[in-house]
Order: sequence, then C-alpha cells, then structure tokens
Amino acid sequence: MSNSLSELARWADPASTAVLLGAGVSIPSGAPSWTALKDQLVRRLDPNLKLDADLPLVSEILERQVGRRALIEETIKLVDVEPIGGIRSFPKFPWKSIYTTNYDRLIEKSAEAAGIEYATIRSRFDLPALEQRSLLPIFKLHGCISQDRVFGDSSSLILTKGDYRKVRSWKEDLLRRMQIDMESGKVLILGHSLTDPHLDEMVDEIVTLQDEIGLRNRVAILLFSAPREIQEMYESRGISVTVGDIDAFVAELSRSAQQSGARSALSETALGEILSDTLAAITVDVGDAVRLATPARRMFSGAPASYYDIAQGRTFERDGVNELLVRLRRDKVAVVLGAAGLGKTTMGRQVALRRRSEGVRVWEHRPDLPLDVNEWARVNGRLVDGDLRGLLVLDNITSYQRAANDLLRLLDRAPDQRLEILATAERHRWSRLIKNPRLVQLEPFRPRRLSAGEVSRLLVLSRESEDIRQVVPSEFYSLSDRQQRAFLERQCKSDIFICLRNIFFSTGFDSIVLEEYSALEGDLQEVYRVVAAIEAICGGSHRQLVLRLLDLDYRQIGDILDDLTGLMAESSMNTVDGIYVWRTRHPEIADIITRYKYADPAEHLDLVRDLIECLRPTVDIEKNAIRGLCNNPLGIDFIRDGAERLAVIEALVEKLPQDHVLRHRLVREFVRSGSFAEAEQVLEKAINDVGLDPPLLRYRIELNRLRAQATTGLMQEDREALLRWAWSGCQTAISQYSENWYSYRSLAEVAIDWHSLTGDPSWLDVAHTEIATAQERLYEPELDRHLQRVDSLRASDPST
Repeated sequence: MSNSLSELARWADPASTAVLLGAGVSIPSGAPSWTALKDQLVRRLDPNLKLDADLPLVSEILERQVGRRALIEETIKLVDVEPIGGIRSFPKFPWKSIYTTNYDRLIEKSAEAAGIEYATIRSRFDLPALEQRSLLPIFKLHGCISQDRVFGDSSSLILTKGDYRKVRSWKEDLLRRMQIDMESGKVLILGHSLTDPHLDEMVDEIVTLQDEIGLRNRVAILLFSAPREIQEMYESRGISVTVGDIDAFVAELSRSAQQSGARSALSETALGEILSDTLAAITVDVGDAVRLATPARRMFSGAPASYYDIAQGRTFERDGVNELLVRLRRDKVAVVLGAAGLGKTTMGRQVALRRRSEGVRVWEHRPDLPLDVNEWARVNGRLVDGDLRGLLVLDNITSYQRAANDLLRLLDRAPDQRLEILATAERHRWSRLIKNPRLVQLEPFRPRRLSAGEVSRLLVLSRESEDIRQVVPSEFYSLSDRQQRAFLERQCKSDIFICLRNIFFSTGFDSIVLEEYSALEGDLQEVYRVVAAIEAICGGSHRQLVLRLLDLDYRQIGDILDDLTGLMAESSMNTVDGIYVWRTRHPEIADIITRYKYADPAEHLDLVRDLIECLRPTVDIEKNAIRGLCNNPLGIDFIRDGAERLAVIEALVEKLPQDHVLRHRLVREFVRSGSFAEAEQVLEKAINDVGLDPPLLRYRIELNRLRAQATTGLMQEDREALLRWAWSGCQTAISQYSENWYSYRSLAEVAIDWHSLTGDPSWLDVAHTEIATAQERLYEPELDRHLQRVDSLRASDPST
C-alpha cells in the first residue's frame, strides 16, 4: 500500500538522507525523458536511422556516424534547461548527499539561486572537492553536460554503450558510498522512470546493499504513477513506496520542516555556537570526550590515554606539559615531535585538558578525515567575535600536512589569532615534508625517555590509582618500595615504547604482542592481522572495508568485536558518515603484527592488491588509505620488486587520478629507475591532468640534471643545454614557490653540476645569495647543509 506524501516527508529527514534523482525529476522543467532524448537525437543527427534500441546503443551508432562532438553538442542543447517548480527549492534542504543519473544542471542551478555551496562530482577527478565538507555533494553517475572529453575535459557524459563499459568501477565506488550513507541514514529515490533500465538496475543494487548490511526501512521511492502491481513488487523488495510528484513532495517537505523548526541551510551556524554543524559532527569536542568512559586496560595495553583516562587520574603528568603550555600561551603554536610510542598523543591531551581548565575551548581533529581549513579559519573569527580562546589538537599532523600549512597561513593573516594549534608528529615523517615556516621557526618539543621525576610520578600512580592497580601484575607489588623504583628505572632507561604493560612486564614488547595474537582462534587471528595490516599499510581501516576484504557477514560484527576486546576496537566517532573505524591499540602494535605476519613479500603484495581492488575513493577514510599506501613504510615502499611497485602505483593513480602525491610517486619511480623517456611522458601527463606544482617542477629539473649526467653519447654543449634548461626551471621554482625549500635545494644541485661540468662558479654565487636570503625567512635546517656545499665549492674555486 502506497504511503502518503506527508508520511514520506516525515520519514525523509534530509540531514540523514541521501537522494537518488532520475529523469522524472527533470521532466517538469522541460528536460526530455530517456526515450524522448533518444528520439530527438536521431531526428536531429540521422533521421534515416531506423533502430528500435535503447539510448546507449543508438548513441554509439550516432557517435560513429556523426562524431562525438556533434552528439554531445546536440545532447547539451536538449537537456540544458532551467529549473521550474519544486526542483528549485530541493537543494535548500540539508541533504546528506545527492546522487543523480541526469545529465542536466538543474540541481546545480537551483543551489546557486539559493546560495547553497556545492561540489559537483562527475568522476574520480573531482573527488578532492569532497574534502570541503561544508559543500553539498552532488554525484553525477552519468556525467554532466558541463564536461566531456571531446572538449578536452577529464570527465565525460556517459551516453554510449562504450561510455557505460568504462565507468563500471566508478559506479561501484558510488554505490559503496551510498551504502555507507544508508548505514547511518536513508536513501530516497525520486523521479524513477519505469522505462529507464539503468536506474532500475541501480534500484536493484541499492536493495542488495541494504540486504548486505542487514537493515530494513532504509530505502524509499517516490513514483509519479505506477500500477498497484509495480508498487507491490517494490514493497516486496524492501522499498517503501509513495506515489506523487516532486513539486508536491517538496511542498510537503517544507511544511514538515517549518513544523519541526528545522534549518534548511547547510552551513548555518546557530547564534553563540563556535563550530558549524558540519564541523561539529566530525570533530572531537574535548568537553564531551572527558565524559566518554573508556576501559583502563586499553590504555595499559598500549593505546594513547583518552581524555577520560586523563580526567580520571589514570596517567602521570609528563615533564613537557608545562613547557608546552608556556609555548602555546606565548606562540599560539606548539609541536610535539618524536618516535612512535613515546607518549606524544597522551602528552598533547594532557596539555589540552590543562588549557581547558583555564577556560579555553578545546577540540581535536580526527586524523581519519580531511582538515577543513576554511571552516577552522571561520572558527578563529568566531572566537575573536566572542572574545574567546580556542585550542585545536592536530594529532599526527603529517597525515594532512598540506592542509595544516594552509590553516596556519590563514591564521597568520588574521588580525587576531585566537585559535591555538597543538600538533604531534613522528620524527621520520616530519623532516621530509614541506612545513609552514612558523612550524620550522618554532623548535618542536622532543620528548625523551622517562626522567627520574616521571618515574616517581608513575610509581605514585601505580600505588594510588585503583584502576591501574587492577591491571599491573601482582608480582610488582610484592617487591619492596626500593625494588619497585629500581625495576621501573631499569625498564625506562631507553627510548622504549611507553606502554604501561611494556614498563611493568619484563617481557619484550614484540613478544607481548605476538603472544596475544597466538592466543586467538584462527578466524580471529585473520581478522586481527588484516585490521592491523590495513592500519600499518594505509593508516586506518573501518568496518565496511574489512568486511569487504574478508567477505564477512554483517551478522558476525558483534561476535568479532566481543572476541577481540582489548586488542582492537570500533570507534563510533565517525558515525555521521556511516563509518565505524577499526583500530588496534596503537600504530606501533599494528606495525609489529604486520612485520611478522606479512613478512613474506608475496603475501604482502597480495594484500596490497586486494586492498586496491576493495578501496573506494568516494569515501574519505578509503581515499586517505590510498594516500597512506604511498606514505607509510610498510606500504608501497615495502614492495621490493620495481615492476610490481610501479603496477601498484599506476593502479592507485587510476583510483585517484587528481591526487598530486600519487602522481609524484609515479614520476619518481620512473626517474629512479633511469627510465628517463618514460618519466618525461608520465611527468607531462601529470602536469596536464593535475597542473604544475612544486614537486612536478622539481622532477622536470631533476630529469634534465640526470640526463646531463647519465646519457651516453652527448656532446659537451648538449649537456650544457640540459643544465641550462634545469637552471631555468630553478628560476621558475624560486620565483613561483619561494616558500618551498626544496626549490633552493634544486638550485644548489644544478649550480654544483654546472660548476663540475664547466668550471664556471657564477651559478654558485647566485645559489649562495638566493639560499642565504631564503633561509632568513624559512629557518629550514636542511638549507644550511646545501648552503655549506655551495660555499665549500666557492671557497675552493680559484676564480672566486
């Protein structure tokens, strides 16, 4: 039995509902139906074509006969209409996501008229726009009239049968994102034409996705009209059916919103609130986090202390807390830098709670999500307006360093910085990344092994905290006071992994982790090692990814989490997107399991290949996982075979073609292998696809340098020409990217090569001047080393 429009409006809470729009939504505005579009294309392009077939087949024939440009231009003329009626108000509601199979721009035009900011996602090339979470995402499953390859664009209309064959993987990406939307919300299908086989196929797939996650009543469909038999068919497949048109539905939705007092602006922030709704949904508010109880055993076994742990007195204060507080008050920025496992996150959270006790509003960014730079800049403005202060904790900042640099740049430009930044970073990643000069100028705080004072506080904690006493081995308490202190001092002599279990047990930490693993049953071992490996290789995993990778049933989730309690946990802090993060207690533990359990290079490579097959870049955490494969030591770099490594990188580029880091890695593989011709081709394609950036310009410089050095059969003048081209690239680099210290490293290297080839020191003089001037504002230690090399050659050259 069909539901009423008012019932559908109450069911479809926009903030938790993703919508799928079909042709029926566009027809009231004058756009043709599926059949009408086919007929009109034939009439305009080849009236003699007599073929009873669907639009994709007819379009493919027309493309062969008149060319793709003519086909696309006529399609644009037919579907480029203006919004009329309910569609104009549709984007005003804060939909979770909008998916559409329509080619037109009706939704985009309606959003523009309403002042709603949006992101059009036509292909994987558009995925970076999703990182601006305040934008309304509009996914165009069949492309959009705004782009096509015939015009030189990266995205295309999906019109012909050949087009459909090329986008099967993209369609799967979108369906998996829709499944995640469904898990934390609902999916509403509007404008479904019963004559559109592609949309009908998608409806079937959506129902299958709902069945996969064991849910009901998560999918509804609004049909313009349908026989009772059709309605019953959909209902039998688990879909709630309503009959009506979009105009009437939008009117009913507006009435429902007015009655409930709901807001219909995506980025609206209530008076007095510091974070927008969008930012609040994806950010840890420390005021809330201190009330979320966490078991002491998890921290004892290696996880960073939660805000609740610290507030409950389960931690001992680190020596660096007071120093970091001084730095934050003075500089408004502080960085904690050290090896994994030295307690950086816990120390940062101790500082955050101290600032909160001083009346500062404190938040922590979740590193599994993109950092929304513009939203945090607006937060700073609201803090200024309210005469307040705030602190943002950026744990593991190197995972999103570029965005953090941009945020600091915006804060530097603000008339008043009220948002303090406290960052943590691992030493081995920090040194090689481009950082905002302010981060370099301010010396990071570097925690070391536990001091005598910290050992004393740890000893007091072990005696006075009932939560800690319950997890410390009883043998420790059988020792005398002096023996207890001596034991802890002996355990803390080196830069160990600061995990209480590691400190209070004499067994090596690797052995502790492996003994825990061996105690599990076989099926649980497989889940645990895969979760650990995804974390170590990609930076993080989540429930849906693990289930896809291991082909597990959703009904097994509860038992898995219960059986692995204490070893890994599911975080519900990302449920706004339907994402449930699965992590081990600490990244160092994930690394240990991965190094031992995937020591066989072939098994590691098989896992990486399976991961790439499963990863869907339309989901933030999986997009970050693709990038993590490039950055983590146990990712791509763990693959020793050059050809296999190259194939993996190429597969990742196909998944995320607009990502600069992946393009850099691909070029670097060819450069380092000495395949200069292939490297040049890949480099120019990367520049064409994603645009010139500092690393790609440096690779162009590097290619000319290496060709001048290594190519056989060149005359002296040829090598000089190559170095002149490299030098010209250096001049462009220091002009356009003057804040990037790698530009000056390239300048030094080319100047040194030129001096070695020609004996001419003039380029060394230029390099000296430019590097010395740049160092006055960049404060980059690496530049001192290159300046010393240049000056050493200048000093030894008799002509200078």
